Amino acid sequence: MLLLWTGTALAQSAFSHREALEKNLPCLSCHAAQKNSTGLSEKRKGKRLKDFSHQRHLSFGNLAPMIAAAMDSKQYLGSPNKYDLLKLRAALITDNPCEACHRGLKTAEGGLEKQHFPHMEDCLICHNKIDAPFSCGECHPATMNLKPANHAPDFLDRHTTGKLGLDKTTCAACHGKRFTCLGCH
Repeated sequence: MLLLWTGTALAQSAFSHREALEKNLPCLSCHAAQKNSTGLSEKRKGKRLKDFSHQRHLSFGNLAPMIAAAMDSKQYLGSPNKYDLLKLRAALITDNPCEACHRGLKTAEGGLEKQHFPHMEDCLICHNKIDAPFSCGECHPATMNLKPANHAPDFLDRHTTGKLGLDKTTCAACHGKRFTCLGCH
């Protein structure tokens, strides 16, 4: 891979996040604008969040220990069906504050993919005052369809069969920690 110094950042041909991290290059050497960013970049706007402030989150330092502690104390709302929590927990052993939320960069050969961005379960460690469906609009745009694809009109009948592979933790990411099946039934 060829890295070229442009005076303010490194330009690359066939960029590899893995190689940059192996050379201990700080993320902000290329992503300097994120340090003071208080909104989403144009290509991320309208996707999953209304707004996001890298500046505010970076001011807290490395959030990885908080996320790891939530996993250790079983407060992390990620479903064991969705994540390999041991692998996810191991990815949090980092001094790089960006990798707390942008995990998997140590093996990323190209640009960031969906799996490199935080999941709602990560955000809910600190932002844990959700009251779905009433508080979803605080973070997500009203135009976004937040309902999972499996929540089709026959969902209430199908989910009780066990064939959807749902468990309480699957539901808790959207419906909160105090979610109970009997709350709906």
